[in-house]
Order: sequence, then structure tokens, then C-alpha cells
Amino acid sequence: MAPSGQARHTPFLSIRAVEALSRLLDTKFKFPGTDFRFGLDPIISLVPVIGDVISYAISGLLIVTMYRHGASGKVVRRMVFNATLDAVIGSIPLIGTIFDFYFKANQRNVQLLKEHYARENAKKTIPAIS
Repeated sequence: MAPSGQARHTPFLSIRAVEALSRLLDTKFKFPGTDFRFGLDPIISLVPVIGDVISYAISGLLIVTMYRHGASGKVVRRMVFNATLDAVIGSIPLIGTIFDFYFKANQRNVQLLKEHYARENAKKTIPAIS
């Protein structure tokens, strides 16, 4: 197993592509006259069962890619929890669609990865000698 912070396999997507796809799914569009943002995820989930499966599969691809870019096991477990919660609650008619507009699991997962990188970089910083 590769140390945290190092790619484990050749990632399918770059981190920029992960961020772009997450944005497309969760926050790409804006309701006119408001600051409320949404993406394709709640729209895809309007298709019963198939939409939720597609959305969950895309989230899974993003999580695997973030793992391959060095996310720790703990971070990946939190990402899987976010994606699974989004899929389970998102599958409930009407309530799930409303939930999808607000929860934004993919953006949460990208934020988890950024926080993980920040912690790892802070560990590598050599403290100043006084």
C-alpha cells in the first residue's frame, strides 16, 4: 500500500477533472435572482432508480480517483458515507430530490480531499528553529 499523499495507481481523472465533474453535479447552475446553486445530480435523480444509480456510480468513480490521488482510508470512508447518504435519501421520491439540491455530496468530498492535503502538507512543514 502506498503512503498517504502518493498516487496508488494511475488515476483515471486528474484532480482538476474531479473538481470540474463535482461542480457539474452539485453547483454548476444558479437559480436566477438568487445565490442558490445546483448541479445535474438532483436533475438526474428525477429518473426513478436509474438516475440514483447513475449518480451513485459517478460519485464512486470520483471517490476511487481521489483515493488514487492519495486520500487516506479515513477520508475515503467519510466520502463513501457522504455518497451513500446522498444515494439512499436521494432515492426517496420528492424528499430525496429536495435533499439532492442541498446536500451536495461530491462537493463535500472534494472539500474533504483538500482538507486532507492541507493536513498532510502541514505535517511535512519543518518547524522554524528559534
